Amino acid sequence: MVDPKISIIIPVYNGSNYMREAIDSALAQTYGNFEVLVVNDGSNDGGATREIALSYGDKIRYFEKENGGVATALNLALAQMEGEYFSWLSHDDLYYPNKLTAEMNALLERGDLRAIVYSDYDVWDMDKGEKWPARWLDQYPRECLENSVFPLIYTLLHGCSLLIHKSHFQRAGIFNEALLTTQDYDLWFQMFRNQRLVFVPTPLICARLHSQQGTHTMPRAVREEGRRLYLKAAASLTEEEISRIFGHPFLFYNRLLEIFGNFGLDEDCRTLEAQYGISEVSKSFGQKVRKWFSRQGWAGRRLCIFCCGEYGKNMLSLFLMLGFKVDYFSDNNSERWGQNVEGVPCISPAALQKISGNTLIVAAIHSPGPIVEQLKALGCPHVITKQFFDRQLFELGLSSGGEELADERGGIV
Repeated sequence: MVDPKISIIIPVYNGSNYMREAIDSALAQTYGNFEVLVVNDGSNDGGATREIALSYGDKIRYFEKENGGVATALNLALAQMEGEYFSWLSHDDLYYPNKLTAEMNALLERGDLRAIVYSDYDVWDMDKGEKWPARWLDQYPRECLENSVFPLIYTLLHGCSLLIHKSHFQRAGIFNEALLTTQDYDLWFQMFRNQRLVFVPTPLICARLHSQQGTHTMPRAVREEGRRLYLKAAASLTEEEISRIFGHPFLFYNRLLEIFGNFGLDEDCRTLEAQYGISEVSKSFGQKVRKWFSRQGWAGRRLCIFCCGEYGKNMLSLFLMLGFKVDYFSDNNSERWGQNVEGVPCISPAALQKISGNTLIVAAIHSPGPIVEQLKALGCPHVITKQFFDRQLFELGLSSGGEELADERGGIV
């Protein structure tokens, strides 16, 4: 079979800092049939972005336009692309060399060349000088990851990891040029509904985090556009879709509450709670989780969340909604010891060690490996990760009675 052509689209505004690396990573693809389109969205950097792009000659196709936002640049590229597939690359991100090959192979394995593909990715925090992985199968079942808008509601999907057949744009439309920060998720929401996705559990891109990104420079737009996006999701998804995608409505509503809480939108939280009877939904699901706890031998143990950051606070909210009492937080930051975090006392690791024999400890951090090793070294016998617990909740939501879940031997780390 002749490899179909793929169009790699690089929209850029004042991109002289990272753009050369992005273009090089696109040109380094092992896949045999692709083009690279660079769209300069009216950069005002004295011609630096233009100079870098033109230095590649006919290795790329280069376009310039007046500044109008990333959606306008993407739409121009969509109109000009010659490939059958669309692959976005932000000017400050990187493709790994096998990105296109791995995704086309995934389509061939699925037997559907028009399915929408996305993948795991690595995150490179430029301000902290740290890299960390996004490995979603550790946290969510494949059934969820490949089901309609699930990865959007849980913000798992990085747009540059996608490979999209052009027919989906003909069906769902193009990017909304009135949106400054959510033009991608807004379109994906329309495009993904009632679709089966293909998830590649391998990091195929490296996404940079830095202070010049729109999430930092346009916080008001992020907050308001994000609010509208998720309110639309809450209003438009049917009960049947919610049950089919998330397994149990609690998991959907809890995620919305988590998002609105992170945005500081307490009024929206209260509206959702009243509109959907979330307290009753939580009670019902909490009973299923308690039965699972009993089967693991965890009933009656103290409950401690290790790490007091955003992950830990979201973990606390989740447990409280399910009707569990969290006895302690613990953290390596000594300034937190003796303090209350959201009304829960924070104790030192040394104090936790003394009571660990009868305490289930949940390591709540995006890369829990070092914390797990620390707790094991302290001799703490009952440790799980937030990622493991989250995955079990979704397995429980997808199962009819929750009997098919992993036992303690598969969950204790």
